[in-house]
Amino acid sequence: MVKRGQSQQWGVEPASQQPRHREMVRQWVRGTGLRIAECDGRPVGASVIVGEPPAHVRPTVLRETYLLLLISDRDAAGHGIGSSLVSRAVSDARDNGSEVLRVDCWADAPDLVAWYERQGFVRSDTYTVDAPGGWNGQVFELKL
Repeated sequence: MVKRGQSQQWGVEPASQQPRHREMVRQWVRGTGLRIAECDGRPVGASVIVGEPPAHVRPTVLRETYLLLLISDRDAAGHGIGSSLVSRAVSDARDNGSEVLRVDCWADAPDLVAWYERQGFVRSDTYTVDAPGGWNGQVFELKL
């Protein structure tokens, strides 16, 4: 994200050097919602689904699954990795009996917002993170 000039949301320090992020990854690995996308045996993307939104997102009245993380290798961009992971999240959410799949992203990244809309998500809420260099978030939902 730093290379793309989008450091506002995640900062400039690699997540692997931040104890809080390392602990989050440990929890994801221990849980049941982590999915890894591979190409020729090489990881090229990952997603994490959970049963409730993160603290900075207002909950919905609907039974939901939350797509907490969605990342893909920029060297493999354009190969449908993110779309495949979203499709899997939709399938898993339905299997879990959810009525809606929700996700959020940095609102000031128009290409990212448009990408989620192309996946079938619709804008549903916004928020502002009050952290150093705070940023605006966009919440999306996909009715199942």
